[in-house]
Amino acid sequence: MSLDEQVLCISAEHFHTMGAFTGLRPAEESYQNQLLNAAAFRFVPRVEAELNPEWKQLIPYVILRCGEQLFHYCRGSAGTEKRLTARRSLGVGGHISAEDAAGGMDPYRTGMLRELQEEVHIQSEYT
Repeated sequence: MSLDEQVLCISAEHFHTMGAFTGLRPAEESYQNQLLNAAAFRFVPRVEAELNPEWKQLIPYVILRCGEQLFHYCRGSAGTEKRLTARRSLGVGGHISAEDAAGGMDPYRTGMLRELQEEVHIQSEYT
């Protein structure tokens, strides 16, 4: 993944106005509608999004469950984010690219499905 790739962000100011949080927040419909409002989106170079605190990236993250079992894995060293090497992850996720928003589709859902297909080979139907 190239650091000049355009990734989806919202301004930190918009995020704080909406009600900033750290970690997981349940997707209340009113909050989700504000957060995923296309008028608040900006695509910026990934390197700027990674280093400039004025931008917040929207990262879709999927947790896979089959019955009582949860998918998990230990991250390898091949990824671009060295701080995650050898760390355990409970799900998969990643940046939303400008290509995910092409054609008027929902960039968050499109990015989530792309990340899932890139990272995990699922051989059954799923929801």
